[in-house]
Amino acid sequence: MGSVALAATAYGQNTDAQHAPKQSWNEGLPAWCIDANFKGGILGYNMTTANMAANYLNSIQPYVSELRFKDGRSAGGDVQLGYFFGRKKHFGVGIGFLYFSQSGSFEMDNFHIEYQSADSRGDMFRQIVTANRPITEELKMTNVQIPFVLKYKTMFSKKWGFTVDAGLTYNAQMTTQYATNATFDYEAIYNYRLVNGAPVAFYDNSPAPSGGAWLITKANYTDKNPESNISDAFTQLQIQGYNVALVSEPANRSGEVNYSSKSVGLLVNPSASYMLSAHVALNLGVYYMQQSLKNENTASYRITDRVGSYNSLVKSNSVVSASNYGVNFGLRIYLVGAKDRDKDGVPDRRDDCPDVAGLRWFRGCPDRDMDSVMDIDDDCPDLKGLVKYKGCPDTDGDGVIDRNDGCPSMAGLPALRGCPDKDGDGIADMEDACPDQKGKVAMMGCPDTDGDGIADPKDECPESAGLTQFNGCPDRDNDGTPDSKDKCPDVPGPAENAGCPSAKRSTLNVDMIQFETGTSVIAKRSYHIIDDAVKVLKSDESAVLRIDGHADITGTRSLNKRLSRQRAEAVKHYFLKKGVPADRLIATGHGSDEPIDSNDTREGRARNRRVVMAIKYIDN
Repeated sequence: MGSVALAATAYGQNTDAQHAPKQSWNEGLPAWCIDANFKGGILGYNMTTANMAANYLNSIQPYVSELRFKDGRSAGGDVQLGYFFGRKKHFGVGIGFLYFSQSGSFEMDNFHIEYQSADSRGDMFRQIVTANRPITEELKMTNVQIPFVLKYKTMFSKKWGFTVDAGLTYNAQMTTQYATNATFDYEAIYNYRLVNGAPVAFYDNSPAPSGGAWLITKANYTDKNPESNISDAFTQLQIQGYNVALVSEPANRSGEVNYSSKSVGLLVNPSASYMLSAHVALNLGVYYMQQSLKNENTASYRITDRVGSYNSLVKSNSVVSASNYGVNFGLRIYLVGAKDRDKDGVPDRRDDCPDVAGLRWFRGCPDRDMDSVMDIDDDCPDLKGLVKYKGCPDTDGDGVIDRNDGCPSMAGLPALRGCPDKDGDGIADMEDACPDQKGKVAMMGCPDTDGDGIADPKDECPESAGLTQFNGCPDRDNDGTPDSKDKCPDVPGPAENAGCPSAKRSTLNVDMIQFETGTSVIAKRSYHIIDDAVKVLKSDESAVLRIDGHADITGTRSLNKRLSRQRAEAVKHYFLKKGVPADRLIATGHGSDEPIDSNDTREGRARNRRVVMAIKYIDN
């Protein structure tokens, strides 16, 4: 049984309409059937007619219009016995009985002919026959045929299909009943010549009769006897044996014609098919039938020659090609075939599940969820799934079937039971406290940038390793105040003093900083003084440094003022380079106004070229 399911090609998405095995609904239908069809539509005639003028002896001046067929209609039906071959039953044969009742009319606008004839006494004369009006024949035809056809059918679904019959038909009978409105004038012209002194009638075929001719015509009688009754005159002559009459009706205005030869035609009948039940189909379509009929008795055909005679216009046709086309409506009744206990359209002999209604392409076994995996091979028979997962669904397409997927609606990783891991840290998003940041298992998926054992979301100092009691912030001077709150992070101090040692409230003078003569370049021997002050400032953020620049009297007063300012700024710049904020530095230039020694000596002037620093501790 599994081999049947594997025959359905594995596919990626859940679309049985695209990937299910080809449906063969034909297989469950019986091989034998009876077709009963009603057909109705148009009848058309293409005709080859006899040359009537040639059938009148020595005819002259013929005027015979073309014969036309009009208003053809056809209605009837057929019954056929059919048989379809093979397992799929697409092709078959049929034979039956077809009957059509048809109607139409023949029309001929003009008929006039003059020809050689002989009267009852044997005298030759010119007979003139003219139709008084267009000749019309109303026709009713009966057509019986035997069809021999090839049959084809295919079912697109359990209900809808297509069928066509195409083949030959044998014409068993073609009978035409006609009724005509024809009336004719029969006129005559006699010519005589003397033979052994006695007048002898002869046929004169010249277009214009000779002067001595006896004209039995309407024109001649009207001209010579305008007051006489022409009809009575023609009647008297007819009684005397002359073939003349005016407005003469045929002795028989209706009749029946049978074509003398049989023929073979063509039938094509395509239809849409709808199953009304398991064994009855309704067919609706179109049909086309073509039939060629022959009449081999036209060599001596005359429409009329004696007063009261009439041959139907039907008989003038030597060959008729009749075309029928229109609508077909019918029923196909499938005869009871093989036993089918579960009524699923698959005969028991080919049904692997004969007691459970199933599908044709699974040899009668069911597929409740219609996912192209038979129920017996389907691990999820009530859920539409995929062939490659033995019929189980994988809604998110992550390769983990839904029943094993912890996150069935979100594509994930097999290693995490189908759940996603956006940051790729090996922890499923649903269990990851930081699903968008790659972290550690011990931190529930959150990162610990500074490695202090405290996850970044809870670490108040995530980039500096710190202590748990300070929420991850460091305490460099170990004074119990975290650096983030310690105003003197490198110098231990009590918490009540913000981590700084006890504050000094007096101004302290720092040793003087010396400069080269006439410049703002700090003498190298003074660097250690500045570096010591930097440490103090960095250890206590409450300390502010005042920088006072002085000059000796060398140079002008304004030059000395500017030079002292530059020296104070040079020292300030040194502190800035060491990381002391500018708002804790105050630089002032005093010029040469505040000497501390005599400017008269070299040593005194050197002491006066100085910068004095004073550190103050203030409350914040």
